[in-house]
Amino acid sequence: MISPNDVCIILTATICVNPDKVGLVQRNAEERRDLYVKRTMQWLEKTKFKIVLVENSGANMNALSNALEIYKDRFEIVSYCERELEDAKYLENDRSKGCSELFAIQYSYKISNLAKESQFICKVTARYFIPDLEKYLSEQNLDKYVALAQHDPNRCELVGCNKKGFNEVFYQYALDKDGNRQGHVEHVYKFRMTRLGDKVFRFPEFKIEPTLRGGVDRMYITI
Repeated sequence: MISPNDVCIILTATICVNPDKVGLVQRNAEERRDLYVKRTMQWLEKTKFKIVLVENSGANMNALSNALEIYKDRFEIVSYCERELEDAKYLENDRSKGCSELFAIQYSYKISNLAKESQFICKVTARYFIPDLEKYLSEQNLDKYVALAQHDPNRCELVGCNKKGFNEVFYQYALDKDGNRQGHVEHVYKFRMTRLGDKVFRFPEFKIEPTLRGGVDRMYITI
């Protein structure tokens, strides 16, 4: 069975969006910041998971300063500005949000002590909180699995892995089966999960608080 101490949740966030990215509905930075702060606090207050919030536009996260002190043993913020990093130059003209997110996951993992010391890593888009995830994981034995996939194979708000499979599941370059760049990260994850076969554990559908998607004017009520 899995203890919350074995799991690190990487929350991926962008406060000041790049207007050139495809599929942006919620563009207001303050609205985005407020939602990320609310969701991060839910993860901290309502679960015992290790939490790493990665924000890739260099925006300030001062609203979470107190939380960093209160939850210092299990909460980190990784903040950077994508356009200022030499390692991210390949994303300069890339219009895919998912390609930037893959880089953010890899970047935060390299920096975060909490992530590297965890047995399982789950990436969750930071605008969502999954109330039942902790209880569900505590009832599972996932030792034989490399990857953890969302209920709907065409969605990727929740993706996870055993740490041994981190670089396979979250490889930072979004490539398809032919090695070509693929802008739809959902297709990339689907290809990777298909390649892993029976080493993939698929989550059930979880209910969540109705939440507006960042790229489409539509509410999600499940993940």
